[in-house]
Amino acid sequence: MQAVTKALEATGLSEHGVIVTGFREIERGEKRSWPFAFNFTLRAKPGKDKDGSTRNRPGPISYRIEADPVYTKSATFSEWGYLIAELYDRDPLAHIGPYKNLDDFHKRTNSQYEYSSS
Repeated sequence: MQAVTKALEATGLSEHGVIVTGFREIERGEKRSWPFAFNFTLRAKPGKDKDGSTRNRPGPISYRIEADPVYTKSATFSEWGYLIAELYDRDPLAHIGPYKNLDDFHKRTNSQYEYSSS
């Protein structure tokens, strides 16, 4: 979780009311091509993201108990995009969500989230 939290901080999203919750490592079988995997959720305070989009989706119910009650909304698509771009900046070969790698991510998002904290 520390790597994801550090990536979130590098994007500046944590300063805009976004947190990581529901983090859990997934057991990987020997036949899998990844050495490790994990799931997590991004939650946010009500309001607008740094691009001006309104956070209007309620956060997932399954994570409401463990999260601070202030963070009641799901992160916006842009917030996810910036975090994914930062994670790919740290590991271009990562397999994140539906994206096979950094090039696939930029292709499928029209390079909307080209980002580098370096």
